[in-house]
Amino acid sequence: MFTFIFRTTLPYHYTLLEKSFSDTLMRIKKPSSKLFRKGVLDLLDEYRMALALLIGLNILLGVFNFIDITTVWYNYEWQGEMLRSFVHRGIYVLIIAVLCSIFIILYYFRNNLNFFSKSKWLRISAYIWLAQNIILLISVAIRNSIYIEYFNLAYKRIGVYFFLFLCLLGIISVIWKLATYKSKYWLQRINAMSVFIVLHVITFFDWDKIIASHNYKNFDHAFFHYDFMQSLAPSAWSEMPIDDNTIRSLELMQSEAMLPVRERHTYMSATTYQQIINQKQEKFCNEYSTRHCLEWNYADSKTYQNLQQKFSISP
Repeated sequence: MFTFIFRTTLPYHYTLLEKSFSDTLMRIKKPSSKLFRKGVLDLLDEYRMALALLIGLNILLGVFNFIDITTVWYNYEWQGEMLRSFVHRGIYVLIIAVLCSIFIILYYFRNNLNFFSKSKWLRISAYIWLAQNIILLISVAIRNSIYIEYFNLAYKRIGVYFFLFLCLLGIISVIWKLATYKSKYWLQRINAMSVFIVLHVITFFDWDKIIASHNYKNFDHAFFHYDFMQSLAPSAWSEMPIDDNTIRSLELMQSEAMLPVRERHTYMSATTYQQIINQKQEKFCNEYSTRHCLEWNYADSKTYQNLQQKFSISP
């Protein structure tokens, strides 16, 4: 914001650099040499290498996607194991696949191979490869949804969805680059702007409150992680109906729904959780009443209003 307010003109060297780039690729004709093979034969060799590489990668990723579709999309049965590695494996493969996609497309479609008259099958192979990346992306989303179904919401589980959305935008931009002969500069600019916009949009939501609301509504069939829930910001406390009836319900539901979870004894108990939250709520109310007006923010003000009745605090 300060850059836009106080800087009236862009630095001169950045302006020149920006003008030297183009959004659209142009065909570059290079003079042939008698000492080395150039031109059509070299382009044909590069085309054959690129086609062989993409066919091999398509087969490899196709096998992985087939296994995922048959075991994750359908017929998946949870056996009580922790699902962290279940999601992480899918994300690692996705990151590798997406990075490979970007580097391969940027390398082989950087110059004249875009305009090679016999590159039809290479383009088809590239489109299939990118489509398989989208299938892989869907598989990771399903894995993450299964994780949330049994273990409720958390910051990183929400972050996975935004990461997948950015990956989808990146794959779509690569497809568009291939179809319309766009340059590497265009691809970098569009994806940088996508990341910039998404990172700004996600700051408009109170994720602690969303997490608390979701987890309380689903505690009867998903793991309620007391250690994590007690660490949420004060804005989430208004979504926490902490009373004796709720705690008894939590203990009953958790014992029935989550018995297969290993190392359950290492987590905080419901009674300890109730005590910690009640202490934090009371401490927050006492501290908030002494705040200066310059310390005001909407989230804390709303939380204080919701907690006033519980602790019988006068406005």
